[in-house]
This record gives sequence, C-alpha cells and structure tokens, in this order.
Amino acid sequence: DLCRPLIAHKKILNLWHGVPLKKIVYDVSKPGFLERFQDIFFRDTRVLYTSRNYYEIYKRCFGKDDNHLFLCGQPRNDVFYDSSLIDQSALKKFKDIVGNGSIVLYMPTHRHEGKDKLNLDRRIDFKRLERFCECHGVKFVIKKHFYHLSEPLVKGFRNIHDISDRDFDAQFLLSQAYILLTDYSSCYVDYLLREKPVIFFQYDKEQYMRNERNFYYDNELIQPGPVVETYDQLEEALEQVEKGYSSSQIDKIIIAKDFFYESAFQKRTSGIVWKYIKDM
Repeated sequence: DLCRPLIAHKKILNLWHGVPLKKIVYDVSKPGFLERFQDIFFRDTRVLYTSRNYYEIYKRCFGKDDNHLFLCGQPRNDVFYDSSLIDQSALKKFKDIVGNGSIVLYMPTHRHEGKDKLNLDRRIDFKRLERFCECHGVKFVIKKHFYHLSEPLVKGFRNIHDISDRDFDAQFLLSQAYILLTDYSSCYVDYLLREKPVIFFQYDKEQYMRNERNFYYDNELIQPGPVVETYDQLEEALEQVEKGYSSSQIDKIIIAKDFFYESAFQKRTSGIVWKYIKDM
C-alpha cells in the first residue's frame, strides 16, 4: 500500500493487518539482497505487537531489536470499546441490507490467494441454514476475503446476506456480530476482545494445513470455540450457542484473549499509539 522509494528515511510505525497466526515475512523466507538493501532505508520502521507471547516472533520475523518494537493494543479495535466510533452511515446501510436480528458473521480466509475456490454452496446447505435463521431470528452475513470477490454471491434468501461486494469495514462488521464464524483467519483474534462466541468452520482442515504456511502455535490451544467440519456439525454448534454459552466456554475465550492481548491494552489505545508516533 506504500510506495517505499518515496518514503525512504521516514519513520514508520507498522501496525500490520492482524495478529499473525501463520508464519510471516522472514519466518517464511530469509531476506535476499533486495530486502537487505531496502532495510537500510527502512531501519527506523517500528512494529506494534499486542502481546509478550509475540515478542520473540516479531523480533525474528521483522528483524527488529527492542527499540523498534512497540507493545500496545491495535487502535483499529477502539470501535469495540466506544460505540461513538461506529460509522452511523455504514450502520444504516448495513441495517437496510440485513434488517433486524442477531448477526452471525461468516468471514472465511482465502484459499491459496484465491486460486482455490471456496465453493460455499458445496460446504453449506443454504436452504437448511435459511430455515435455521428463520426459526431463531438470526441473520447470517457472509464477508469473503477480497481474493474471492470474483466468485458468485450467495443470493435468493431472506435471512442470508452475502455482502462480499460491499465496502463495509471489517472492524465495523465484527462490532455488529453476536457470533463469529471463521476458519483459519486471524479476524477472530480481534473479535476475542468482545468476549463473544466464535465457531471455527474448517471443512478442508487437512488440505489447508498441508498447503498453507506453518502456524506459530497449535490451533487447538488458541481456538476458544468449537471446530466443525461439516454443515451438520455447524448447525449443531450454532444451536448450542443459541441455547447459551457456559461459564467454562466464556473462560476459554478470556484465556485466549489474554494470550493475544496484554490486559493493560484491552481498551481504547489510539491515544497511546498517537503519543508514541509523536515521540518517535
């Protein structure tokens, strides 16, 4: 998103686009000549990390020392703590499309940068899902990764809305969801701050783990929600959430939240980040 030659010798704070679950940057491949040459011009780049559990990872994968790592919360998540930050025009547009009801937000990540199709109609029985939504007063909202924008939208249902072609901000959508349904996406890491249910729909788990980059941590240890592989299991998991989350399930969410975010920064942090930028 940046033209690097035009910002040489500038101080940069890299917020990254999510807490990484899969290996990134120099943990994927060692820097070559070009990367090392560029690093000369961007040596003052700082990187924000949200948890001490990621300190060694960020130090290694970004090639940074202590002076260039900044422990704080992500300012993009301020919207979870301050409803005045919600874009009211976006909210009205969203309500006009979706209507009233509890929001189940489905945000699957990409498959091989979009080269492998999601084929959601083969994974989800949308007719059964429509009946489930009607019965429980639920709106099922789909937001695919932008790599899959060329795939057909799911249409023809009153309670299922595929808004993948709309420009709603991800954090806005997460702020509206009662349940998040995802797979291997790190969007759930931000959503943990809301302490609401997460379901992991991993219908292609074996293939995905074989073809994609390695993960930093064992998924079973950091995924605080049911992992399902078939539509039958998905509907059962949704049914269980509708009946109510147990205290032990909520505890798992809080444990995962505290793993990814230091407790001191589980709040609005844009003011802290802005002060850091001014002092750089």
